[in-house]
Amino acid sequence: MDDVRRLVLDKSKDLDITMKAMSKAVGMNETFIQQFIKRGTPRYLPEEIRHKLAKVIGVSEERLRGRDLDTEPARTTPAAAGRADLDDMWAIWNTASSEERLLIVDLAKQVVGRIGK
Repeated sequence: MDDVRRLVLDKSKDLDITMKAMSKAVGMNETFIQQFIKRGTPRYLPEEIRHKLAKVIGVSEERLRGRDLDTEPARTTPAAAGRADLDDMWAIWNTASSEERLLIVDLAKQVVGRIGK
């Protein structure tokens, strides 16, 4: 279990809040937090959920980000390495704010423009 999931589980016990109650408090179905902790789904908490959950359990939103918690073993084949890059990009995109997404798109346009020349 990664640090974010452990933190959410520990805080639920410390504060005597059920996973069901936490799920409802963040506006999700009753099993959302349980699935996040036990099944690992979703891999990372979406921004709007992170924000709400941080308030519910009394921690900073940054502690729920989890971007650096991916501990998968390194992949060695070029195809697998490309897939790892895509997974990392999607994880960043899915946790980015709208302003961060605009920046990502602008940077991508600059890189594509350089490749075409």
